[in-house]
Amino acid sequence: MYKLAFILLTTAAFAQPPIDTARAKAAFDQARQLCTADNGKLWGHTLCGPMLFADRATFYAVGNQADASGRLHSESGVFVGTIPKQLNIANTATSWDSVIWSEVVWPLPDDARTRGILLIHESFHRLQVQQKLLMKNPGNDHLDTLRGRYLFRLELRAYHAALSAEGKTRSDAIREALTFRAARAKEFPGSAQNERDLETNEGLAEYTGYKVGGGDPKEPLESGDKRPSFVRSSAYITGPAMGFLLDAVVPDWHAKALANEPTDALLAKAVEFREPADLDAAVTVFAMHYGGEELLAQEKARDEETKRRQAEFRAKLVDGPVLRIPLEKMNISFDPNKLFPLDDLGTVYPEMRVTDNWGVLEVANGMALMSKNWDAVTVPAMNKVDGSSLQGPGYTLTLNKGYEVRVGPRKGELMVGKAAVH
Repeated sequence: MYKLAFILLTTAAFAQPPIDTARAKAAFDQARQLCTADNGKLWGHTLCGPMLFADRATFYAVGNQADASGRLHSESGVFVGTIPKQLNIANTATSWDSVIWSEVVWPLPDDARTRGILLIHESFHRLQVQQKLLMKNPGNDHLDTLRGRYLFRLELRAYHAALSAEGKTRSDAIREALTFRAARAKEFPGSAQNERDLETNEGLAEYTGYKVGGGDPKEPLESGDKRPSFVRSSAYITGPAMGFLLDAVVPDWHAKALANEPTDALLAKAVEFREPADLDAAVTVFAMHYGGEELLAQEKARDEETKRRQAEFRAKLVDGPVLRIPLEKMNISFDPNKLFPLDDLGTVYPEMRVTDNWGVLEVANGMALMSKNWDAVTVPAMNKVDGSSLQGPGYTLTLNKGYEVRVGPRKGELMVGKAAVH
């Protein structure tokens, strides 16, 4: 009898779904309370709408409404089921059966405020799609250079000072932040637009999360100053700061932002910023206000470590035996905080998930080189093949029927391509 009871209890434990429906419902309720309290006041449109929590390992999902194809069924006040595997599971807005969903990866943060910020951030991404706001996701490789990082971190510190001040002191700090930004734009031609594009995409979403979710915009400035990479995460730091500062100096800025006017341009107009005639001299003077000498020493030490890692990645992803995977019609999810630019070759991703016509590539604690123009991913050559599943250092590639691995044009290179028809 006791043995039978143990078996029943064990079976029940294993039968637990990957997403707890009660916790999911509580999170949906939290999102609804936040967006209902906003009631469209911030952007002129409601942030409430379809939301989906999804488990990456199983594709099990919980939604706050039913889907059009009937994959999700009603259970305990939510809708549960398994979503199609061609959908990439990421924190983003995703189109499924002609419906735009705010998709959030499970598990959610335990902290209520952090969770609320995330839920509203993803809700804004859905609004971006609906409003046809530009949603580019460029890399900012210059923010991984010594000089680029130095100027960016100075800008963050100036925003922090501005958020802690009022009146002329606040405006002066904003102008100093914009001076560091102007110097960066001058030293790295074309970088200003890339930064703006990411701020329009992720920066506005993160600002919305903090504004509606009750966050402190100084927090990302403080934690962000210590991030290992700013290449694709810069806007998560600057977005809340610039948005809250705009709220203070020109509260009616939101409609202009929805019309794709950059937030840094709006901020410059608000404080009547004029680029100094001698940018280098201005940077030298203003840097003294924000611990510039200490920052520069930190960045010089980091630059030495960066050169060491570049050599390692080149040896394993360029010079050594590799597997090259051309991209045809891909979807991608990744962690923006861990990227590493590799000169003009592209960007190294320690973690990513790519779906394409050829199948699925999953990288975890590994390395994958995304080409500069996003037409191919390169990983170290595989060391194990099991049917359609290929495994290498830190990755698994599952090929669809009709695709194969063949010898590439370069010595030591293999590549994925369509199987020959016999």
